[in-house]
Amino acid sequence: MAQKPIRIALIDDQQMWLEALTALLSGMSEVEVAGVATGGRAGLELCLREKPDQVLLDLRMPDMDGLEVLERLLDRQPEARVVFLTAHDDPFFIQEGLAKGVKGYVLKGSSKEYLARAFQEVQAGHYFFDPPILARLVSLLVERPEAILKNNEGCPLTTREREVLSLIAEGKTTAGIADMLCIAVNTVDSHRKNIFSKLDVKNAVEAANKGRNLNCI
Repeated sequence: MAQKPIRIALIDDQQMWLEALTALLSGMSEVEVAGVATGGRAGLELCLREKPDQVLLDLRMPDMDGLEVLERLLDRQPEARVVFLTAHDDPFFIQEGLAKGVKGYVLKGSSKEYLARAFQEVQAGHYFFDPPILARLVSLLVERPEAILKNNEGCPLTTREREVLSLIAEGKTTAGIADMLCIAVNTVDSHRKNIFSKLDVKNAVEAANKGRNLNCI
């Protein structure tokens, strides 16, 4: 009896990339595209509606990033299996994704064979890391084990707010943060206001200091 194909939902904010992924996966007998969505919010709705076997999810999207989609999806569907598709090996996203329940990381540009292997490993209940991601994770564990072990339970900020706060603490401007995170300037302003309100501070220096005390950064 032939094994049923793995139903995959594809979520990315770039339509051309979604089309390329769909074409790539259509040539793989072991998988079936359960649906595609442009952007995080539409992707979350797709997953809640279609309940795919796995989700191939872009990390950086302007309306709702991959970490927030992951968090909200697993809150509603704890059995969901999510694989991050990313162009970066940013240690922040590696750490946060693992803490929130991601099952794998695949770099954009990985081969068809690696994608197939990732889906098979995750479907079998294992984790899968593209080799450069695995190397970055091992390096992080060796160089900064405290970054992996840090407890964020006392921090009242969301994942995105912690990311913005980290950049504020580094002295980045609002425009610079918007450019780095691929979001609008007014979105950064909103995050900044929320951060200051939740931490009960009046400026960036106070926010950075209190954020460190609360393990937000």
